[in-house]
Amino acid sequence: MTDATATAAAFRKTFPEIQSVDLLIADLNGVLRGKRTRVESLARVLGEGLRMPGSMFSMDTMGRIVEGTGIVAEEGERDRFCLPLVDTLSAVPWSGEEAVDRGHVLLTMREPDGSPFFGDPRNALVRVLDRFRGQGLRPVVAAELEFYLVDADNLHSPSVDVPGGPVPQVYLHDRLEQVSGFVEDVRAACHAQGIPTDTAVAESGSGHFEINLTHEGDALLAADHAVMFKRTIRHLAQRYGCVATFMAKPFTDSSSSGLHFHVSVLDDAGKNIFSLDNNRANDKLQQALSGLCATMGEGMAIFAPNANSYRRYRPGAFVPYYASWGINNRTTALRVPPASPDSARVEHRVAGADANIYATLACILAGIHHGLGGKAPPVSETKGDVNAHPAGSAPLPLTWVEALGAFDRAEILPDYLGRPFCELFSRVKREERLRFVAEVTPRERDLLLTVV
Repeated sequence: MTDATATAAAFRKTFPEIQSVDLLIADLNGVLRGKRTRVESLARVLGEGLRMPGSMFSMDTMGRIVEGTGIVAEEGERDRFCLPLVDTLSAVPWSGEEAVDRGHVLLTMREPDGSPFFGDPRNALVRVLDRFRGQGLRPVVAAELEFYLVDADNLHSPSVDVPGGPVPQVYLHDRLEQVSGFVEDVRAACHAQGIPTDTAVAESGSGHFEINLTHEGDALLAADHAVMFKRTIRHLAQRYGCVATFMAKPFTDSSSSGLHFHVSVLDDAGKNIFSLDNNRANDKLQQALSGLCATMGEGMAIFAPNANSYRRYRPGAFVPYYASWGINNRTTALRVPPASPDSARVEHRVAGADANIYATLACILAGIHHGLGGKAPPVSETKGDVNAHPAGSAPLPLTWVEALGAFDRAEILPDYLGRPFCELFSRVKREERLRFVAEVTPRERDLLLTVV
């Protein structure tokens, strides 16, 4: 019996009611796409993979194909192999009326010769992790994801039918209690899938919440878990008559949603190379912070991948717009939380919740690795509000055009992510931006139709 056959047999024995399996891959935008197959085909799929067109990585956020990327008509829109990631195979806890009747598994795309397909953002993350592995280093990662629960019958404003009403009320426990059934369902569903959840928090906006995942010593698996976590949130919200959105800034007068990563790095003996001593970062931590600052502007197009993303970066929103770091300072882009020496880490606070998880983590780890190589100019700690007193901190590109320009001029990130990946991402996002700005919006007509 092959490993694939044994795995499929064990899965079917554990979940005898399962009839089908969803085969899912995250595209360039982090959107899950894929197929559904009969459970009887699971052993074959696990052993042989399945074919899907590489052109799916040439889609914009709306699913429209972008030509001129080299992976559409130029090559006959040919198929490539997708291999299942067996560690993500699980039952779908929200499926079935009486018993779970569906499973799901994530995929990664390969070239015909078995090499990683350059357009798959997960493979960009693998490239970066290989650099750490080659030096006997291992990143430890935890993701924090913010999202809104919006009434499915009224998508144009946040729900106010919660304690505290529409007034900003961060950490208000009554709001969390109001959705405790949803939160507990999320925890149970994540546990069933092997996704390690931690703290839940009510954010300042009405219907705005954050659920954190625990630290994971396998950064690739941590990213897989975060992808599956978003899927879980979306589907469980439907049970409560809600739509869960990870849009960066869904409402003008409400808080925005971010994707934060906490990262530490272990050496080959399992010791954290970062440490804090009397609130002072050690040399390795300072190097990593400097590397992150050096690459932050280059990666802004990935951290903020669409037009709405840039609405997060406003004064007073605890969203950074300078490449900066500080100890226990939430105004900076990189926060070093107070911690014991063994648990010192960096919290990267720049990306929106709409960012591609794999690409975002790849950029963050690339910055850390670059800094650990001693190649980044040192950046001093910021104390106080960096947005009010930026001192020598470099401003981030805070428009879509500026961010794409910085990405195209990047000198560091292409070496880590792969230049073909960077060129593909830029081509797709530039076309998406052009399509976006070409559309005349209802708001424009409201403002201008009878005035000019």
